[in-house]
Amino acid sequence: MNDLDRPLTHVVYGTGQLLRAADVRDDEEHEARLWRLHNRYLHETWGIAVGFAATLLPKASAVRIGPGYAIDEDGRDLVLDHHVRMPIPASGKRRRFVLTARSRADEGRAPAGDAEGACGRVRKPRPERPLLAWRTLEETQPGQDVLLAAVAALHGGAQGPLDLGVRQMARTARRPRIATGATEPGHSGWSWWQGPAPGQVLGLTLRVSTEDAGFTSVPAYFARLEADAHGLARKAAFTQGGAIVKATRRYFVYRLVHGTPLGVGVSPEEAEQRGWSVSWTGIERAVEIVARSAS
Repeated sequence: MNDLDRPLTHVVYGTGQLLRAADVRDDEEHEARLWRLHNRYLHETWGIAVGFAATLLPKASAVRIGPGYAIDEDGRDLVLDHHVRMPIPASGKRRRFVLTARSRADEGRAPAGDAEGACGRVRKPRPERPLLAWRTLEETQPGQDVLLAAVAALHGGAQGPLDLGVRQMARTARRPRIATGATEPGHSGWSWWQGPAPGQVLGLTLRVSTEDAGFTSVPAYFARLEADAHGLARKAAFTQGGAIVKATRRYFVYRLVHGTPLGVGVSPEEAEQRGWSVSWTGIERAVEIVARSAS
């Protein structure tokens, strides 16, 4: 049963209410479930976010794992706040093992009636630590297990260097930013497109603002002229006769050439009177940010 299959409830506090340890745990579990849902369905990622550096110690008899933070496929946090020494498995024959980190949530809760931290008792903090274990390839469950390193082991010693290629790194969701818009019909921004020769007019031009889209880099723009072609021939060709000649993250410049495929000359004033506008779509490529393991 996952976090979406159970009712989402939480403790409602009242003045003078007597709280049991189970009440506090239920409240913590409510917050933890929301965080798991956030990680799993919004970011759609799992693996090592940072740290969990694996180093083979001298004599190749153990691996040193550094502090780190990871997320499993259910969105549960795996936090290691100190270095841990993991001895190489004592296999009687050469076998490949994978060092994994798994959530301790599967180990179960403390009994509901325990008195830890109650009146006058000193609470002993438990260090943050996921369940670290060497597993064979058959025992490994990627997703539930976050893979840290692999090694060929024989009689408690590593047979060669650590294999760090098995490490699954968490990545942010790669969703492009897509925005659409259109200029206001009859907008007074139309002007002549001047050619290089004095007095040469090549067509019409319009600067289209896309600032409200909030692009952080220059997107790929697609634009189309929306116009009343009354009295003009070849409407389909007319509506496809423009081009984007300059693009930034805040605007682009749209130009419309006189002659083919327009077939006629239209002034900026006539374009405004006819209610010409430009509709557009901008697609900004997602920037992939890969979490790097801390050294």
